[in-house]
Amino acid sequence: MEARRASRWVEPLALVSLALLVRVPGLDRRPLWLDEACNVLFARRGLLEVLDAVRWEGNPPLYYWLLGLWTEVLGDSEWAVRALPLLFGVLSVVSTWRTARALFPGSRHAAWIAGLLVALSPLHAYYSREGRVYTLTTLVASELLLALHRALDRGVWRDWLRVSAWLVTGLYAHNYALFLLPVVPLTALVTVPADQRRRALVGAVASVATAALVYLPWVPTLLFQLQSGVGSWVGRLFSLVPAWRHPFASMEAMGVGGVFPPYLGELSQLPEGLSLGSASWSVLRWTGVALLTLGLGSVAVSRRALSAVGPSITRVALFGLLPLAIPYVWSLLASPIYLVGRYELPSLVALALLLGASADMQLRSSSVTRRRATGAVLALWVVAAALVLIALHRAPVSLLERTVARILVDHATAADVIVFPDTTRAVPEYYLGRASNAAARVSFPPEQSAHPGWIDPHARLSEPAELVETAQRTARRLREHVEVSGGTVYVVDWNRQPPLPALNVVLHRALQAELGPESIAFMPHPHAGPYLTLFAPRQNRDGLPR
Repeated sequence: MEARRASRWVEPLALVSLALLVRVPGLDRRPLWLDEACNVLFARRGLLEVLDAVRWEGNPPLYYWLLGLWTEVLGDSEWAVRALPLLFGVLSVVSTWRTARALFPGSRHAAWIAGLLVALSPLHAYYSREGRVYTLTTLVASELLLALHRALDRGVWRDWLRVSAWLVTGLYAHNYALFLLPVVPLTALVTVPADQRRRALVGAVASVATAALVYLPWVPTLLFQLQSGVGSWVGRLFSLVPAWRHPFASMEAMGVGGVFPPYLGELSQLPEGLSLGSASWSVLRWTGVALLTLGLGSVAVSRRALSAVGPSITRVALFGLLPLAIPYVWSLLASPIYLVGRYELPSLVALALLLGASADMQLRSSSVTRRRATGAVLALWVVAAALVLIALHRAPVSLLERTVARILVDHATAADVIVFPDTTRAVPEYYLGRASNAAARVSFPPEQSAHPGWIDPHARLSEPAELVETAQRTARRLREHVEVSGGTVYVVDWNRQPPLPALNVVLHRALQAELGPESIAFMPHPHAGPYLTLFAPRQNRDGLPR
């Protein structure tokens, strides 16, 4: 009993310390990137303005509200912006430990092992260091599972209210929480004894209906988002991984990691960070998948183990499987909404709980061989995860966008105008805002100002005459401004693959027609990365960057 009481403090404190150790160092080593900067720009608009801003975003408003309040207190430095998801990430580690204790009360090891797997998860650590919403979804999933488990076991109305509250939190945090709604009544149907099933179903349906009622005011905006095309980029990223391989790639992502899709930034550069050959990296990445398979298999084949944990294993399995299976099937049959390495975090909790329960069964076995083998497997997992985390911290960082922003901060004045074609605005705007720079800012196309992180270039290029007219109108207004203010027009652009350059060429031609030839102010690489051009009267070019 004394050891049990001590574990209530020692284990969570140890897990928190470990989670912080692998997440905090170098939190502000790299500049904010596009999505992080967009989050800050939305959060700066205030509580009510966020509602209008996220109409052109793919997510609900809760995280932007929380980030706005958070930065009001701590500021909006890179460290402060990422400290909020860091907080959610650490809390989700503790929540996983707490949920495991409730679901597997007779297990001595399940809680700390489950917490350890989340604390050392490379995918979870990555998102804990990125200023976006995803670690909040992990926390919501863990607390929702805990609330539902207690509600099904005790049937107390306060527990059902907690289920509703966590569902509402998830729905207003991320659209993927919609896939948690059917899990609640299905879990009641499958895991509650027949004589108690009707009451449990009534509570489950009532809790989901309550959450849906609170979510109802957001539904019109959700429908607008779905029809706006703001998620059209998902199909392109979905196709980067063969459709049949998505489930295996997700298992790999929730393990110790591996070769991630290129849209995952630092995670996609992990082999370079460890300087491993392809063969060595393949051994490492498949180690995680093998351990997952062995761990889950040991639970599935052990009838004695299943009877010992009762319905808890089934409840955890439903929470892990359905939020991934539903969008995956939808992506195959309708339109792509599933992205490897981005939406697994709610299921990661369930996976950690299953593996924690599995390891506990083996560690309590009467067989010395099984206990030693389980200890060796856990040690191998920790070593593999540590290697990937080391690579994550050593991954190369690009400072070019921040360099462009600093050039603008140092040189652009109130008489100048900065033009941002397509998605170039978010990151420089973040740094310009922090520096209170007074230069005017213009997006192209103009509607890009509503969402600086997204554009549908194909839709714009499909109407070339209107695009040319918009570019000419923008150029005329800039010429008029320069004639009055005597200022300079800066253009931030990217050397990228089509179709975006085709769109931006139209703007540059219009500017050259109205303002004369442009000068390259900053172009570190002729074929990749950001660059800066300027249009200015000859007498205004002294002292400008080159």
